Amino acid sequence: MVSELDQVLRRCDYETLELLAAFSRTPTFSEASSTVTVTERTAKTKLLELSRVFETGRHTPLLKPLNGRRWELTPAGQELARQAAELNAALRSAVESVEGGHKVRVVTTSNCCRALVGLMSDLEDETDFTISPWLLRTMDVDFSHPDFSDVEFGFFSQLMPADKATPTDKVIELPDQSQMIVIKREPIQLLAPANVPLPKRPVSVREILQNDLTMCVPSGGVAWDYMQKGWPGWERIRYRQHFHITDLDAGLEVLRTGLAGRRAAMIVHGLGRIDETKSRLARLDDNYVLKDVGLVDNDRQFVAVTGIFRADRADRRPQRVAIAERIWEAAKCRWLSGDGLATADQVPAERDQDEVIRVVGGKS
Repeated sequence: MVSELDQVLRRCDYETLELLAAFSRTPTFSEASSTVTVTERTAKTKLLELSRVFETGRHTPLLKPLNGRRWELTPAGQELARQAAELNAALRSAVESVEGGHKVRVVTTSNCCRALVGLMSDLEDETDFTISPWLLRTMDVDFSHPDFSDVEFGFFSQLMPADKATPTDKVIELPDQSQMIVIKREPIQLLAPANVPLPKRPVSVREILQNDLTMCVPSGGVAWDYMQKGWPGWERIRYRQHFHITDLDAGLEVLRTGLAGRRAAMIVHGLGRIDETKSRLARLDDNYVLKDVGLVDNDRQFVAVTGIFRADRADRRPQRVAIAERIWEAAKCRWLSGDGLATADQVPAERDQDEVIRVVGGKS
């Protein structure tokens, strides 16, 4: 006789659990469906059927309607999504073990692709594991999310106080006991209309906003975190204070076309000069200038730091620990020297599509 629990478990296949975990991150059936490459209709059918079975057999629905077209996870759905991500990650690891090798997922944003390729070349002779790149938009990276439970390494940029990321630092210890090997350290700059009367010295977030600028900033990352450091809730000060952009290139196009108005500006780092023909800023005309910023009201300076991040994971299985140590040592050999950090001109000038990154575990 099939029990009610058996009926529920039969619906908990790998694909459906992947969809559930994806829905917890991006709560639309359309975006969740892209995770496992199924149609939006299939994703909706699978998730609603799973919710129905839970409600019938366990008296606990996983989804509840918000209106005629939108749905959201119930607390039970959120908890199952969290554990489903961990379960599927463990299953992937088990399959790889049976195959005789491990695939180590390493997150990278597009400005760090070349750095990851270099590390992969250093590890190409390894026989018991391979690096599996996971290319993401910076706003989609969150190491605290269950989907990242089996991910230990990532390449990205993040906001840091200048006094915590000095030019002589080689490995930075982060508050959550994770570590970062720094590849480059770049000043934060304001890309603004040339006719805005800003002082020659570095300016703070409050001075930026007092010039009545419309800031083109993605909702997360280096630029977002810097603005929030200087003035929490800055985006709600006035009408059109914040013009949302999806990535760096979109923001540059907004400035070029005037879509956000004549006083639109962006926070950037590491883009070179406007008059450099190879710079992505070259699409802008002489009406825009770069201004060093990085200050908050207490005059503390912030910078953008790009490097390889290593999370402090609870999974301490001997084989996994040994593999992680080999990857970390290879990274140290590549980027650390007796003189300290690699300088910005030693690193290929690739740029991220977002130029911003969600700080590990949430906003900084």
